[in-house]
Amino acid sequence: MWKETETPCKGSCEIDEQTHLCKHCLRTLDEIESWPYFNNNDKREVYKLIQKRRTILDSVPELNRQDLEWVS
Repeated sequence: MWKETETPCKGSCEIDEQTHLCKHCLRTLDEIESWPYFNNNDKREVYKLIQKRRTILDSVPELNRQDLEWVS
């Protein structure tokens, strides 16, 4: 389990052109840039979004950004 202050960053950002999410941590650019300023509640919410995104991306391999709009 992650610690509340841990970043989900894998140390190598690479933004997917289709989803506009980092291919490694599944965060948006806004979430990546804002992470240092988020409180623990904000960080928990981002982790919940990451889990939702992972579930969706794992179940449907060919998605585009519009498919993920509701998960941000």
